[in-house]
Amino acid sequence: MRRPRLVVVLLSLVALLLAQCSTGTPEAATTRACERAEDLAAALASLDETIGEGAPLADVQDAARRAEDAQGALDDAAEDLARERVDALDAAWERVDDGVDALADDAAVTAGADRLREDVAAVEDARADVVAELGC
Repeated sequence: MRRPRLVVVLLSLVALLLAQCSTGTPEAATTRACERAEDLAAALASLDETIGEGAPLADVQDAARRAEDAQGALDDAAEDLARERVDALDAAWERVDDGVDALADDAAVTAGADRLREDVAAVEDARADVVAELGC
């Protein structure tokens, strides 16, 4: 599930170039970041609902990919607005990503579901800190 570093670097450069071309105000940047934070909240809720004993592994992986995309979008949107909080969010997400990668490659999620739920809750807490920092 980890993106190759080259793709991340290229996407970051594209986002940076687009941001530099934008005539957006700090208020508009904050609004975008707040919207991305809401998207992440929804994706995390969906992931948390999906995780459970007996949940199909493919469903958990799909929900985790959607949450990862939402987390990346928030990271990009809030990059310069709340850097310290975004770094904490990134660290919390890495634990979820590692947890999903560590799930047994069987048909259903059994072992590790409780730990993964705790990690998802930690990402939600970090997301809430970003929202508080942005004043959403």
